[in-house]
Amino acid sequence: MRSAARVCSFRRFRTLALPPQRRLSVSKRNTLDPAHAEHRLGRLHANGEGEVPQDLVWLRSKGHAQAQFDLGLCCATGQGVEQDFTEAARMWRLAANQGVVEAQFRLGQLFLEGDGVPQNVKEAARLYRLPADKGLVPAQFNLGLMYYKGQNADRDAAEAMRLFQLASEQGLAQAQFALGSCYALGKRVPQDCHKAVRLLRLAAEQGLAEGMPLLGKLCFNGMGVPKDIEEAAKWWRLAVAQGDLESHILLAQYHHEKGELSEEVRMLRLAAERGNPHAQFRLGSLYHNGVGVDKDVMKAQTLYRLAADQGYARGQLALGILFSEGDAEVPKNLPEAARFFRLAAQAIQMHNAISVGAIIMQ
Repeated sequence: MRSAARVCSFRRFRTLALPPQRRLSVSKRNTLDPAHAEHRLGRLHANGEGEVPQDLVWLRSKGHAQAQFDLGLCCATGQGVEQDFTEAARMWRLAANQGVVEAQFRLGQLFLEGDGVPQNVKEAARLYRLPADKGLVPAQFNLGLMYYKGQNADRDAAEAMRLFQLASEQGLAQAQFALGSCYALGKRVPQDCHKAVRLLRLAAEQGLAEGMPLLGKLCFNGMGVPKDIEEAAKWWRLAVAQGDLESHILLAQYHHEKGELSEEVRMLRLAAERGNPHAQFRLGSLYHNGVGVDKDVMKAQTLYRLAADQGYARGQLALGILFSEGDAEVPKNLPEAARFFRLAAQAIQMHNAISVGAIIMQ
């Protein structure tokens, strides 16, 4: 079972996993050549073929903690054996009980997601705490995220920020993004755009696309730094190059600011084609009014409807107005107008209720 938990305004936050293809190691033993086992397991993981080395199995049978961890990794990734999270959990529990911090971390992940073991977020938090206290950066971030979301207990903003800070200081881009976002939006901490820009820039300079849209917004609006729309556009372009959908819309805003309507239309079209309702609505409004494109009310109606069908209130409201007024291309239709006005009102009520709920939860 995969956790579907999300945080309002922080949909990009995700728990971290250690790289599955890490180089595995075993300690030296006089009775066996562990370097040979390490070499064979390394080849198995590199090539995705072969069987689990029998000398590694032998080490596991002797209670060798690193071998237990390595075999758990084989079971979890399906390298050399059939994928089996239950067996991975068993191996990692043995290694975790002997103090292998990566085993503690990965076992915590299994309990958080409910893979191979019954989902148990309190046990996940307990297991994350062990390597986090020993300085394992992904464990610090994941545990901080649990405290931020209140997954294992009541929300603990101070502990979440402390753990994000620890991971951030060790250079983890996701932690820098998370902490920077909190400072930018005033989530769990007093708003501080200067700190936000510094942290988001650190994450962006490591190539993390998730923080680039927000960093660009701060630059665009002169929050925490002098207003600089070119600096904003730089980060948005980098994010677009990594496939970020929001940055297409933000670049459209940049081109609108500069009066570059053809580029604004191009950016909105790219985002609209990928299903973004805000881009569909904005592009529809350009066609409706003939701004940057030839006026085409039928195309505007199509785009408004695409946005409306996703529950986007502004698209529903635009359709209501279109049908209530009528046009040479779109006949007046008051029942249809009333239907879309009603849908828009419901969507706005729902949005307001969610916003109030989020404020109460904070």
